[in-house]
This record gives sequence, structure tokens and C-alpha cells, in this order.
Amino acid sequence: MSGYQKVGFQTLDGITLRGCLYLASGDRTPAVILTSPYFFVQDFMLPEIAAYFAQQGITALIYDTCSFGESDGQPRCELDLIKQVEDYSDALSFLASYASIDPSRIGFWGISFSGTVAFDAAALDQRSRFVISVGPIVEPSGENPKPPFYVQAVASDGTNPMGFGPILGAEAYELVERVTASGMAPTCSKDITLQSFAKMLKWHPLQDVKWLGNAPMMLLVSGDDTVTPPEDQRWLFYMISGPKRMEIAPGKSFQCAG
Repeated sequence: MSGYQKVGFQTLDGITLRGCLYLASGDRTPAVILTSPYFFVQDFMLPEIAAYFAQQGITALIYDTCSFGESDGQPRCELDLIKQVEDYSDALSFLASYASIDPSRIGFWGISFSGTVAFDAAALDQRSRFVISVGPIVEPSGENPKPPFYVQAVASDGTNPMGFGPILGAEAYELVERVTASGMAPTCSKDITLQSFAKMLKWHPLQDVKWLGNAPMMLLVSGDDTVTPPEDQRWLFYMISGPKRMEIAPGKSFQCAG
């Protein structure tokens, strides 16, 4: 796909993240930063979405998150969602350095896990001017919380026993199998470190929703989401006190992104 340039930028802690920049025509354009969720790399669905934004006059940056794909970071394939929140801010600083981009009109986009990362990053970085969250992972607590899902800590062969099911659902697993087999995303790994799950437990993004302030948020709810039920996503929407908009689309989160 033409119309983009390969870029790299450093995070505050010195790690180089690599991705593609889709520059929109014109001067002082708005811009959006997009990342893939979980272990997915930038080749999954993001190029088409970024190209669409650029065609609409919005510059788009996509990149591989720390320790995945073409980006640096050790250990490889370690999912650190708190680090990903911080990296959105580094990506914003990188985009703001472009003379053709208006730094006062840069926002965040994410889907599933990265949809949650995107709104958390927007809440903690007041420079973000908007956030679009597609089918975010939500774990609300209330009077009747769902019972916990238990698995063995370690399988008998020493591998990660959680697999994909409890996190992304069967459709995501099938997508990974199909795309990796086709060679479309050669840098994608189907493995993450076991320590990644411990890091997830330390992340509490819903506590930060109150800091979204006046940054408008668009929430795209997947009507058939099997990971985060639509009613839980609506619960997130009602928590937001600032400008907001919710759209309900058919299909699961990975289907309604387009």
C-alpha cells in the first residue's frame, strides 16, 4: 500500500518504536495515533484504517508496541499495558514535532485491549484532543460481579495455559491463524510471556476515566462482542462525564472496526 513512510521514534525510556506514517494532504492537519491490541502487530487491519483517515485529511500514525513486531524492547513479546499507555504519549510528542501537523488536534484510536489503552492514555495526557475506542476490554465491578474464571497457573508441559480464549475469543484466534499462515504479518508472534498476565493485574484503567476531562470520546460498541459484553461497554460510556458519543455496530469488535 502506497502513501506512507516508515518512521521510528524513541520513548522516554530510550526504546525505539517503529511504524508507518500516513500523511494527509495540506498544512497543520489533525492527526490520530493507532495501535493494535494484545500481541497483534501493526500489519493487522491498521494500514487500511490509517489510509482511510489520511484520505479524509487526518494524518495517521501506526506502530508496533514495545517488544512486538519491528519495535525494540526486551524481553520480546512481553505485554506491558502500562508501558503502552506511556508510549501513546511518546507517539504524540513525535507527531507534534511535524510542521505539517497541528499539535492541538492529535488524538488516540484503539480496539479491544488497545481501545482501553487509548482512553487511559487520553485520560492521563491532557494534550490528547479526542479518543476513539472500539470494543474496549472492560471489567466493571458492581453489586453482582461475574464469577472469576480460573485456570491452572502453569500447564503440565510448562507452557502458558491461558491461550487465547479468556482474552480475545475464538474469532481472534482464527484470525491470527489465518493471517500468520498467509504471511500477511510476518513479524507477528502467537506467544507472549507468562509475566504479561501478572502485569495485566497491575493495570487499573477504569480508575483514570474521571481524568478524561473535555477530550471528546467516541465509543464504538460491538453488538455481538463475546469478550466484553455490550452492556459492560455501555457501563463505561455512562462513567464518562465529558463530551461523548456511542455507536453500536453489528459483529464482534474485530469485525466492526472497519
